[in-house]
Formats: sequence, C-alpha cells, structure tokens
Amino acid sequence: MVTLIPGDITVGGVRLHNHCMLAAGVLGTTGASLARMLKSGAGGVVTKSIGPEPKEGHKGPPCVAVYDGAVMNAMGLPNPSREFIRELDGLVGAPVIASIFGGTPPEEFGEVADWFAGKVQALELNLSCPHAEGYGAAVGGADPDRVEQCTRMAKESGLPVWVKLTRM
Repeated sequence: MVTLIPGDITVGGVRLHNHCMLAAGVLGTTGASLARMLKSGAGGVVTKSIGPEPKEGHKGPPCVAVYDGAVMNAMGLPNPSREFIRELDGLVGAPVIASIFGGTPPEEFGEVADWFAGKVQALELNLSCPHAEGYGAAVGGADPDRVEQCTRMAKESGLPVWVKLTRM
C-alpha cells in the first residue's frame, strides 16, 4: 500500500503538490485528464510523449498485453504533435511536465521543447521508448554523446529537463 505524504516537494526544479506523480502515458493525452489527475491528488503530471510530427502509432491490437502480472504497452508514440499545446491552456502554472521526443538530428528536441516554454514546469526527454523506430531508445539507447546533444537542445527552452533513459 502506498501512503501519500502530504505537502509540497521540489524535485528536479519543479514544485509538486506531493511526491506522487502521474507518469507519461495514456492518461496524459488531454488537458482534461491531466487536470482530473491533479484534482484527484497527484502531486504532478506528465503528458503523453509529444514529438515533432503527428504520429498515429501502431495499427491495431494488441497494444497492451499482460505478462506475469505486469502490463506492457507498445503504442508507437501516437501524438498530435504541436496541436497538443492547446490542451495545456487551463493548466499553466500547474505542476505539469511535458514528455517530448525527437529523432535525428537532435535539434528536433529543441524545436519541440520551445513549444512548451511558458506552458509547463519542466520537460521529460523520452529517450527510452523501445518500440518506435527512429525515436526513444533508438536515439539515446547507446550513445551518451547523443543524449547530451538532445539534452542541451531541450535546455535552450529555459525549462528544467529530466531525461528518461532506457536500459540497454
């Protein structure tokens, strides 16, 4: 059983309402769902990963499977790209972290990061997704220099940057 410890906490340059955060994923696809999670007690929320171009993601099921009591998903980074920013209009100032991704060149991270300046409190760089060709783990999985380049590009937005790495 998880016990919520009440009270604000600062993590990675972001002031959260408490230590419990909604991770990037399915519940972070709309501003309404992010607001609902904050109202329900999440200390902060992370958006679905947003990239430089709209993507539909993987076609058809299964996108979610259960393995030995664990739930795994393989969505393929579906996202509306820059159109997503409008979802955050009612959340400015709230503890929202935008999960972003890019490919090659690393400048894509800088481009997407700039969209979120003034809209969110921080950025999460998705360098971990193992199932989206040309993105995620394919960008940052085995090349520390590329991770540094992507991070540097995102930091130019002026926002705190959190890097979500893969295990490779």
